[in-house]
Amino acid sequence: MRTHDVYGRAIVRVPMDRNGDRWAIVEAADFDRLVAEGVSLTWFLNASGPSRAYVKASQAGASGRLVSVPRIILRAGPKEVVRYVTTDHLDLRHSNLRLAKGRAKRADGAIVRAAQDAAEFGRAASARRTATTAIEPSEFTAREVA
Repeated sequence: MRTHDVYGRAIVRVPMDRNGDRWAIVEAADFDRLVAEGVSLTWFLNASGPSRAYVKASQAGASGRLVSVPRIILRAGPKEVVRYVTTDHLDLRHSNLRLAKGRAKRADGAIVRAAQDAAEFGRAASARRTATTAIEPSEFTAREVA
């Protein structure tokens, strides 16, 4: 649901449960970029303890793996971790997220880029197959048999 925060900035509220009790908040520009990069519109709240819950989503072409939404927003790479300014892990606005050096287990941005590259490669291969197999009627010429 698109709306504005108290500062007038465009944000998107993404439901985290069926009842609409919990919502992730992300800046509208970041949300649009995530969607353009193939991140699913269905987000999950993965809990790894009573005070640790992280927003994840599936990524098109990423073999069913969940990616960390805040890591994608900040384009975190290897050896970078996302820190939250407040304890609210559902607030994914830049004002609440910080990159820090650390031991990230993986680079979710690399997963997104790899999925995009695979999708682009698939589209290019499909276009090449279409170009080589499609024959326009104007390309046919009548041959005389001697």
